[in-house]
Order: sequence, then structure tokens, then C-alpha cells
Amino acid sequence: MKDRTLIRAARVAGWSLILAIAVLSLMPAALRPAAFGLPGLLQHLAAYFAAAFLLTLGLHDRNARLAVGGLLLAYAVALEFGQTLVPGRHPAIVDALAGGLGGAAGCAATMLGLPFRLNRS
Repeated sequence: MKDRTLIRAARVAGWSLILAIAVLSLMPAALRPAAFGLPGLLQHLAAYFAAAFLLTLGLHDRNARLAVGGLLLAYAVALEFGQTLVPGRHPAIVDALAGGLGGAAGCAATMLGLPFRLNRS
């Protein structure tokens, strides 16, 4: 598979994960499924790590990767505030920070070239 196709697939998966994060974050607590039995903070960390990693895979511009990390933190904060409108959900700054940390870690992983480097060609 060409790197370009892999990068496109990763970005589609990343945006799909962003959508899934919003749906799960803004879903009433009574309807929300259990996520693999993981603690809430670990769920946030893992979801945002995966989204950041997938969205920045193949980006060669450091500033673009940093922007993705910053935007994911803002997204996490916005979703936490959005939970004030959802029955049975309660916003927590620690959840937003866990999401931001996961996003930063995902961006850092691609900056460090883990697990491999891709070319755009």
C-alpha cells in the first residue's frame, strides 16, 4: 500500500474518531455504552491519543502538528462544557486535561517518527 493511501485512510479514521468522541461525550449517561471497562480518564487519554496520532500521521510540518494538538485540547474543553446541556452528564476539567494530554502525546508520537516515517509521494 502506498504511503499516500495509508495517510488518507489514517485521516479518515482520525476524523471518524473525532466524530465518535463528540457523540459519546454528548450522549446522555444512561445511553452511553461502557468503553472496554477502562477508567474514564484512560478512555479520554486513549481516544485523543489515537485521534491525534491518526490526524498527524504523514504531516511533516511541526507547526501543523502542534496546531492539531492545541485544537484537540480546545475540542476536549468544548465537549466538556457541552455536557452541561446533557441530562446525567457532568463536565470535569480533569477529563478535558486528560484529552489534551492524550492529544499532545499522539502528536508527539508522530513528531518523534513513531512507529515509522511516511512520505507524501
